[in-house]
Amino acid sequence: EFRRVLFRSSPCPGGRCCPEGTALGEELPCPPGHFCVEGSSEPTPCVAGFVCFANSTTFEDTPCPGGRYCPKGTVPSGEVACPANHACPKGSAAALACGNGTASDTGAGLCTACPAGTFLDSVNGLADWRHVIRIR
Repeated sequence: EFRRVLFRSSPCPGGRCCPEGTALGEELPCPPGHFCVEGSSEPTPCVAGFVCFANSTTFEDTPCPGGRYCPKGTVPSGEVACPANHACPKGSAAALACGNGTASDTGAGLCTACPAGTFLDSVNGLADWRHVIRIR
């Protein structure tokens, strides 16, 4: 049986990958958590801070949403909720610890300053928003 094989003059289309010996019409779909530029022989893991859908041609289309972070190779719905006392602005590859005098709830995009007249009590070295103590 004769199979027409892709040659250099026929690059693998974006969103697909073509391992050596791939025949025309037998290109493999790029899996979720990866992207495949035109001419890809194998999928590339999505860059940290981004989400890659199936058949993605680039990682730059979908930054990780605020309040979540996206490690390398994140698939849709695979974003990780930002833990309490950390910030995860849009496009975060990792959670960033809140600085002194600030705190956040789980899933927050930004840290919030401690309200006037209060201070944050430290629990295990992390500011804990639930332990705000009012000074009288």
